[in-house]
Amino acid sequence: MGNTLPDIVKVCGLQSGRKINKADYLSLEEPEVNNTPGVKEYPLTLECKVLYSQRQDLFAIPEEIRQKVYPQDIDGLVPMANRDPHTAYIGQILAAYIIR
Repeated sequence: MGNTLPDIVKVCGLQSGRKINKADYLSLEEPEVNNTPGVKEYPLTLECKVLYSQRQDLFAIPEEIRQKVYPQDIDGLVPMANRDPHTAYIGQILAAYIIR
C-alpha cells in the first residue's frame, strides 16, 4: 500500500495475477452494492453485474488481425503475449461513485 499510481499501473497492467496477488499493491475500499471492492488509487468506481459473457472465437477473427494481435509463436507467460482469446462482457452498472 502507499504505492504511487505509476507503480500500480506497472503491477496491474503488466503483471499476471497467476504470479502475484495484485490486491497486495492496492488500497481496497468497501463496495456500496456488490461484493467487489473499489480501488482508492482509481477513485472513479463503477460497480457492475455481469449479464452475459462470451469467450471470443479466434478463428472468427480475420487471419491478418489474428496473427498480429494473437501471435502464437510467443510464450504465453510473456506479459502482454495475448495468445489466448479475450472474453467479452456485457454488464449492468449498479452504482457509480468517486471514492474520497
